[in-house]
Amino acid sequence: MRRRKLIAGSLALVTALALSGCAPIGEWLASYADIEPSTPTGELGPEGFERYYAQSAVWEWCDTGLYCATVDAPLDWSNSEAGDIELALAVRPATEPTHGSLFVNPGGPGASGVALVSGDVSGFLSDEVQATYDIVGWDPRGVGQSTPVTCAQSDEELDGYLFGEPGTESSDVTDADLRASAREFVDACIDNTGELIRHLDTITTARDLDMLRAIVGDTHLNYLGMSYGTEIGSEYLRLFDENVGHMILDGVVDPTATAEDMIIAQARGFERAFVDYLDSCDSGQCELFASRAELESAMERITALAESEQHVSSDGRTFTSAVLRIAIAANLYDEGLWGALDDVLDPTVDSDETVNRAFAVADEYYGRDSDGTYSGQNAIEAFVAVSCADYGGVVEPDRVAALQAEMLEVAPLTGARNLVPDYVCAFWPTEPTRSFTPVSAPDSPDILVVGTTGDPATPFEGAEAVAAQLEHGVLVSVWGTNHVAAGRNTCVIGAYDRYLLEGIARSASC
Repeated sequence: MRRRKLIAGSLALVTALALSGCAPIGEWLASYADIEPSTPTGELGPEGFERYYAQSAVWEWCDTGLYCATVDAPLDWSNSEAGDIELALAVRPATEPTHGSLFVNPGGPGASGVALVSGDVSGFLSDEVQATYDIVGWDPRGVGQSTPVTCAQSDEELDGYLFGEPGTESSDVTDADLRASAREFVDACIDNTGELIRHLDTITTARDLDMLRAIVGDTHLNYLGMSYGTEIGSEYLRLFDENVGHMILDGVVDPTATAEDMIIAQARGFERAFVDYLDSCDSGQCELFASRAELESAMERITALAESEQHVSSDGRTFTSAVLRIAIAANLYDEGLWGALDDVLDPTVDSDETVNRAFAVADEYYGRDSDGTYSGQNAIEAFVAVSCADYGGVVEPDRVAALQAEMLEVAPLTGARNLVPDYVCAFWPTEPTRSFTPVSAPDSPDILVVGTTGDPATPFEGAEAVAAQLEHGVLVSVWGTNHVAAGRNTCVIGAYDRYLLEGIARSASC
């Protein structure tokens, strides 16, 4: 999401709006006024880092009902003399503030919390929650409007990383080519990002979040983490369980899962979602295909187009199995996107149109505009950086081959057929920080753990695992084939509201 700009209005415009009956002039002007700076809790924080916890967030109007601020964070939480970075925040203030703040994170890693709060939060939070909580989003370190990760110096460079060099077939790419390309990308990340590149792991982000809690004046953290945001929540619980007020983890990642575990779990999850999509045709719910057999035939056709690597998009990019996987997976995150997947697989259009439709989906997923520019800020680079910092990469030939074989076993329709070593993470300048151990939070209150039974990206097993690992985990199971349950139905909304408004964490099946 692009940085929002302040709107300068003339007196004539103000007067015209007032006379039109849009709003009383005083009320209209008040909507553009800044709100008071935050009052920090007064706690000291870790020794040597007192000044960070003592900051106030100076809120300035940045959109209708939205206020933004920037605060300092230490580059390195183990060295108070290492220097500062900036963290960007946005808040939608409560109309009847009685519960403090609710921090929200949309996932990624690399997704912008500022962008999330800049939009319509009613899609996942009820009016009652919005009325009584200040809804706060922040861009984690390395992301968006916070001090960012920067790797590619041009859109063309990012194209090369995501899609390969135009006209180059996978069969022509040697292991040495993969290593050289990865080394070049990592070197660019190091050169263009600076020392921040060594401090982007999720544990460090959890420490930032505790600082932000104190800055906005909350003695206890109220938090909603979705998808990757549940990983931030798990690390916060490990470090600061006594500081938790209310915490919802929705679309949960199991902290014991390694990189290989996650690859297989997602392969299995997207395969299940694709089978559900196929089955919908046999039950007459497909708009384009009369039967599952017709859809399977269309899938065989587009797979052959991708594996041949003889077809290019209108701007010259080669159509590969990697592009096809994104075009399919991006439309399996939610049942509401299945119609868009119909369009990608539509056998009535020619090969060129099929390829362009697949690239259109992949481009939307990556935040690439039709003119070849990337509007998703630095989401892709941040995703890579945080993933490498947390998990590391799989590079050994035998492990890569075993992963590919297992993926094809658990996901014969959607599994990778050309998995390559992850040399980018192998060349990353830091060692993985994740412990891959169960999360424990003996001093926390009840934690609401929410999982969708058919979630392809963060399979339901993750929610079950974390609810069992936590001493005070309460599981809400949501039936469906969607990624993240927030706002899905009245049952989920009710579970959120009971917990956030009344403090009642109750197991449920929605």
